Amino acid sequence: MYDDFFSPPEELYQHNRSLTVCIDHMEIENAKFLTCIDTTVRYCSCIPMQKLKTDPIFEALDKIFRLYNKEGFQVKTIKCDWAFNPLTDDMLDDMGVTIDPTAAGDHEPTAEQNNRTLKERVRVALAQLPYKVVPKVITECLGRQAAELLNVIPQKDSISSHFSPQQLIDNVNIIYKSDMVAELGQYVHAIGTDSSNSMEPRSIKAIYIEPTKGQHTGHQVLNLNTKKMISRPKVVVLPVTVQVIQRVEAWAAAKGVTPMKFFDKKRDLETFQDGDQIAGVDDTEQGY
Repeated sequence: MYDDFFSPPEELYQHNRSLTVCIDHMEIENAKFLTCIDTTVRYCSCIPMQKLKTDPIFEALDKIFRLYNKEGFQVKTIKCDWAFNPLTDDMLDDMGVTIDPTAAGDHEPTAEQNNRTLKERVRVALAQLPYKVVPKVITECLGRQAAELLNVIPQKDSISSHFSPQQLIDNVNIIYKSDMVAELGQYVHAIGTDSSNSMEPRSIKAIYIEPTKGQHTGHQVLNLNTKKMISRPKVVVLPVTVQVIQRVEAWAAAKGVTPMKFFDKKRDLETFQDGDQIAGVDDTEQGY
């Protein structure tokens, strides 16, 4: 057990309780996400969704709002593209927030920049993996982890240049011994079992996903035999074998997954573009 809980100075929150968040949706291969970043703390969220429909969007927003509410923040305004306009009345009634959509055909620049950053990080993470294709569950984890790792770094435009968004919202620190045991997608043997009295093997061949949340250290892994997510107290990182690579790629192919592609809101394939060609991103925001 590691005590990773962190309590930021109360002075940081006193005049920053009301938030404006910028939301959008993002699609990578067959995985769909609701992305969100606020303009105060700069906390980034990437929530997987099954469909780009009203109910999944509200469920994803509810998860995001709960994180903010837990620390005493209150979302007052949501900035979004015109595509979210049909949901504005429901959002106002159910969540008590003001919706500020862009004009039809326009893009919300902060949300678009956030999507671009997340997609770049997913591309890099995938390039480091030994697999040509990965199942949808791993793609969803890649998107979620990209946002979580952004929150580890103090942000330039945040309310604090010293404390990270993760410290300000999640109230936790990164602990190397428990949080950096392995990278997402690595081949591991997960040690432990659901029952200590059975004849089941104590080690399971799996793909590493992420450390578990909370004070009790553990790890979320993807069981290669059952294709289900499980948690185990300890993992041992091993060199990936050709058989493991073939099994993961065959699993993805059976689900109709092809080499990873990125799509825009109209399901048009995105290609690598110069910064000034990205929708909703101004030249002045490129940093050069």
